[in-house]
Amino acid sequence: LGYAYINYETEEDAEKALKRLNYTTIRKRPIRLMWRDPNPAIRTSNDGNLFIKNLSKTITVHDLAVTFEQFGEIRSCKVVLDYKNESKGYGFVHFKNRDAAENAIE
Repeated sequence: LGYAYINYETEEDAEKALKRLNYTTIRKRPIRLMWRDPNPAIRTSNDGNLFIKNLSKTITVHDLAVTFEQFGEIRSCKVVLDYKNESKGYGFVHFKNRDAAENAIE
């Protein structure tokens, strides 16, 4: 699946990693960093999750996040890639709450 959990000694160190490394690439794949929520119901909930279609093939996950962060806090964001690491033209933005997702739709 391609994921990992990293535990930092301090919250400040974790914040630095988020700011410096989010959306950078490792082995030609963009990485997405986010806080881990210990509640599995929240992690698997589709509440606040938007499907975004008709994306330009040049849109990156960073571009998508920057575009949608104005509507509220984003839990996760993804541009779906094919086996060549090229955009399939759609993605997902999962907001921390439903209100933010509804604001983005309006």
